[in-house]
Amino acid sequence: MGILCVLLLVFAVNSADVTPWTSRRSRVAQSLDWLAVSSEYIGTYSVIASAEEKKGVVYWASLTAIPSNPMKGVHPDTLHIAEYATRRLPLVGDSLLVCGTGAKVTVFNLANPETTSLNVAVTSDFRVLSRGDAILDSMTQHLVRLQQKPELVERARRGGMGMSIPIETGAFRALFNRRRPSLIVPPEPGYVDTLLAMARNGDQGSVCKLIKFYPEVSVEDILIEMLKDESKSVIRILRAGGEHPYEKTIEYYSNKQFAYRVLTTVLEREVDKPGGYREDMVVDCAGARFLED
Repeated sequence: MGILCVLLLVFAVNSADVTPWTSRRSRVAQSLDWLAVSSEYIGTYSVIASAEEKKGVVYWASLTAIPSNPMKGVHPDTLHIAEYATRRLPLVGDSLLVCGTGAKVTVFNLANPETTSLNVAVTSDFRVLSRGDAILDSMTQHLVRLQQKPELVERARRGGMGMSIPIETGAFRALFNRRRPSLIVPPEPGYVDTLLAMARNGDQGSVCKLIKFYPEVSVEDILIEMLKDESKSVIRILRAGGEHPYEKTIEYYSNKQFAYRVLTTVLEREVDKPGGYREDMVVDCAGARFLED
């Protein structure tokens, strides 16, 4: 099993407002690699108080923890945590790995990784880490690497990159819940070849990632080829209610629309409109939209 742990309420010293990280609805996980570079503080904490209350069929844990081994940044002196849980709750003496930014935290119970979480301890190559020592070792290695390669920290300022999780991986099995999960990873150079291959196969999302995270990589030739793509997509427009409800379906050349829009508005290139281009459609990195009169 993966380490499943979502904190619903976390109060740090001098912090009253909380915006917790949760993947329960979106099924989006943060990789350990991304947590290493994006968190303001990281370290191990010891649980000094633990209580639980059953509400219906679920349990709520009330935890208090203090730092035991700071690894990055300035830490709160104490964390007060209210955690929704479905398995054994952290006990007094358990060691937690805490990755926090302000009042947002992600916590893994190193003493007992089977403690619930709806975040999964997963690396950027989609491996699930189910042992506390493996999680701690992985985080330590990431932090050492970032010290040795500060350019990775600078690149990460562009934000985290969402990647679809392959079906055959342990991360997919741990995160899947009626919708395909995704993983936030740091935009490191190692992803470029994969993104380029997907972009050449007509994947618009990969083109957008290359433009946003890897501006040094040219996608102009790929977009020029997409202008020739004769494959069609369908969009359904439904308006219910009002005096004139209607439903209509339109066909359009998705990659042609996308390539022309990105080339002319994002890359600011002058290109001829491709055959079949629809003036009533916009397709770009924000998705496909039908322009109504």
